[in-house]
Amino acid sequence: MTGTTNAPAGWYPQADGQQRYWNGESWTEHVAPGVLTQPVSGSSSEPTESAVPRRRVGKAAAFGWGGLALTALMGAAGSGFSGVALLAGLFALVLGVIAVARGHVGWARLRHRTAGGVVIGAALALLTVGAVAAPPPAPSSAALALTSRSVPPTPQGAARTTASDSAAAQAAAAADQAAADAAAKAAADAAAATAKAASDAAAKSAKDAAAQQAKAAAAAQAKAAAQAKARAAAQAKAQAAAQAKAAAKAKAASLAKARAAAPVPPPAPAATTYDNCTDMHADYKGGVARPGAVDHRTGGGHANYAPVYSLSLYEANAGSDRDGDGIACEA
Repeated sequence: MTGTTNAPAGWYPQADGQQRYWNGESWTEHVAPGVLTQPVSGSSSEPTESAVPRRRVGKAAAFGWGGLALTALMGAAGSGFSGVALLAGLFALVLGVIAVARGHVGWARLRHRTAGGVVIGAALALLTVGAVAAPPPAPSSAALALTSRSVPPTPQGAARTTASDSAAAQAAAAADQAAADAAAKAAADAAAATAKAASDAAAKSAKDAAAQQAKAAAAAQAKAAAQAKARAAAQAKAQAAAQAKAAAKAKAASLAKARAAAPVPPPAPAATTYDNCTDMHADYKGGVARPGAVDHRTGGGHANYAPVYSLSLYEANAGSDRDGDGIACEA
């Protein structure tokens, strides 16, 4: 069916009890358990029965189910029930092997490898039933010729005919037995090949799963190692910062202690004005000078005593600096 409606995109219940996603134009392959959710279009009301779009039949489903129906018709036309069973069994066998190899066949609702194994078992059962129900082969032309004679045979001819008929019957029975043995062998070979294919697919799936698990475990270990390394680096950085802070604090405390232990300089001298150098020499033997002054006596030589450098004292007694070298009353 191809009819659609303008229902909003969202999850809608299906006949099998699950949900399927409608994108606003067509059904997608996404399915979910049967818990109804609101459509993604923002509509506050749940979709009514008339608003649910009709389900489309995909191309894969059409080809798959159509192929099965055609196979059944061909078998029925050729050999009746046994032909249907044999051809349907072969079809199901191929379908089951594909499901086991791929993990799913969407159009046939085979969503995991276990379902594929079940289909393979059903296919083997159909093949067995078809082989058992197959009709016996038709009699040969020689046998038909022998049974269709219209002239009564003579005693000698009757004996020869009886022996010939017995040999023909034994040959026909042997041919039937050979055909049955061949059919049984073919069915056994097909079952063995199918079992081997299923076993190989299961082994490959298990190997791939183990490889994925190992890869995931290696990735998790690498991530954990990187995180541990990052944590160790952060801890080392924090420890170095704490040590640097402690060292800076200790240095500051040491400087504070050194400043506290340093001798206190004497107070600056008071700016006293002296009447003459004799009075000044009583307090300052080398006189007083402004900071940075150098002794330059007009008569040469140098003072015997170092002056006291004080700008306020020098300015108060600048009149006693007779040679103008910035030192008053040098001696």
